[in-house]
Order: sequence, then C-alpha cells, then structure tokens
Amino acid sequence: MEYGCNADNLGNYLALMDTDRVKQIAKLKEAFDKLDQNKNGELSFEEVQTAFEQLGHNASHNRVVQWMKARDGNGDGGVTFQEFVNAYARLFNEEDAPGGTKIRMSHNGHVKLRYVA
Repeated sequence: MEYGCNADNLGNYLALMDTDRVKQIAKLKEAFDKLDQNKNGELSFEEVQTAFEQLGHNASHNRVVQWMKARDGNGDGGVTFQEFVNAYARLFNEEDAPGGTKIRMSHNGHVKLRYVA
C-alpha cells in the first residue's frame, strides 16, 4: 500500500471513475421509472404494452410477452429494475469483453460497477 491506496479497492475506484457507465445506469433508471406507472418497482405486462403503444411499436400480446420473457430473469411475470439492468448489462458486458467495467446490482438494488482486467 502506497499513499494510502489499498490495491484491493483499486478496481472499484477505477470502475467508479467510469462516468459513462454511471450515466447509462441513470438513463436506465429514468426509463424504468417512466415505465413503472404504479411505482411498485416492477414492470407489468400492461405497463410494457402501454409503453410500446406510446412509442409506436408493435404492442401485440406476443411481442410484449417476448420482451418480458427476455428480461424476466426469475420468471415471476414482472420485470424488476435489477432484471431490467441485467438485460442491458449483458450488452455492456459483451462490449467490454474480456475485461472492462462490469455493471452489477446488489441485493438492495444499488448499482455497482467493477473493473475486470
């Protein structure tokens, strides 16, 4: 340890420096909150269908079910913010592979960024 910098925390520090990722998470949270009309922390079929309609996208039953299934990690029929972020984090992780900043959600819903070499 030099200058009070613990090497174990260096990865977390570097990840926090990645302001682009923080901005992406903030945009995802803003989008999720707009979709979550009843503010229960989970996107329902109806909320997603309404969003599709407002955006002028195909809002058919099958299309909405397909979108939901692709993001509903635990299969409970709703999409939480964590599941929403996880779906998009896979895109970020592919972009960063094999190393780079990885986006993770803690059990309490906080976003964590970590740097993987």
